[in-house]
Amino acid sequence: MIKLNGYWYSYEEVEDALRKKGYTICVEEWEPDKRGYVKMETHALKEGESPSPLNRLSDVAIKEFHKKPPLV
Repeated sequence: MIKLNGYWYSYEEVEDALRKKGYTICVEEWEPDKRGYVKMETHALKEGESPSPLNRLSDVAIKEFHKKPPLV
């Protein structure tokens, strides 16, 4: 779940919204560690980008959809 503008959204909802904005969603998986845990990271990529910590799904969603209220 990702919180945007005070509301909680599922990862599927956020992925669909980012796809409509032109992002490609990719998932990176690593080998299981000694406890059997598989680390996964989901990235939202524009054309020509490669996966990095700066384009994780939650970070891109906050950048694209989180709007600050105007100052009075």
